[in-house]
Amino acid sequence: MKKISSVIFLPFFIILLLIKSAYSYSLSVVWAPDAETSGEKLNFISKITDKKVWEYLGNNIYYNKTNITKSSNIMSVWTYRIIPDDEKKEMVEFINKYDLERSIKYQNWDHNMVLIEFDCKNKLWKHKKIMLYDDKENILNYDISDSKWRSNIPNSVYEKLYQKVCVKQTLKKK
Repeated sequence: MKKISSVIFLPFFIILLLIKSAYSYSLSVVWAPDAETSGEKLNFISKITDKKVWEYLGNNIYYNKTNITKSSNIMSVWTYRIIPDDEKKEMVEFINKYDLERSIKYQNWDHNMVLIEFDCKNKLWKHKKIMLYDDKENILNYDISDSKWRSNIPNSVYEKLYQKVCVKQTLKKK
């Protein structure tokens, strides 16, 4: 029963953390879209310290400015978010209630990588893929999400990223 509970509650908790992050002006980060996602480590495009590739948005969040893809009116961008210690502690305590072994792994939770899609025409965003990593680049959790479209939150990193991905990219093409 405990394993079933953790399987059910963990994705909800992760989504809640991501939503909480949005409202506290946080976000997540980027990986190579052609990388294997079958549990293997991803091949990173470059280290986040490479300013030619990664741009800092604020609150431990970077986005890959060189690998923005467009399909119809949808723009996709990878983000990378370094996890603060207090959030890591909160996650470990939550998981510990349902799965002690898994909570031990989350003690090394280091960063998230999230593929975010923007509907530029309607000013909406959603998470497409969410990946949680430890400090050795092992995947702690992976979710191919088809979350609901959400409105941009004024003055948030989602709004800031929308400006860089949708507005800036549209201006470049004109």
